[in-house]
Amino acid sequence: MWVARKFWPAWAEWVTFTLTIRRTAPGAATLEGSIENHAWTGTPEHAAPPVTCDGDVLDVVVAQPAGGLYLSPTVSFNGTSWSVREHRCRAWQRYRLDHFTGALDPVRETLTTTNSDGGRDQEEPYVFRRVRCL
Repeated sequence: MWVARKFWPAWAEWVTFTLTIRRTAPGAATLEGSIENHAWTGTPEHAAPPVTCDGDVLDVVVAQPAGGLYLSPTVSFNGTSWSVREHRCRAWQRYRLDHFTGALDPVRETLTTTNSDGGRDQEEPYVFRRVRCL
């Protein structure tokens, strides 16, 4: 399980991506799992989701089943569909599937990627840290 977090000043939004990745079989290059995106309105100084839903506040969790490949050291992991898992405040009406590609560093336990979703993420960098082994 891998987590990356970023603040988007242009939209005053935080995003936390969680990748749950596992091989389809022991030693296989093919991967399966999920991508979760928790996004919310915030400021650089206030990195927690909002307490109240005043105005046009965003607080949404998008879930994507995902699949990909691991060809050492490169990981490619892509959403295949999406749904709103939960929303306390405003949610997005449309969403572009995430496509993460990057290099795994097993010593540092990081996955340095870019996301190209065809929307605002065009080769946008994200550094994931391993938070748990499955």
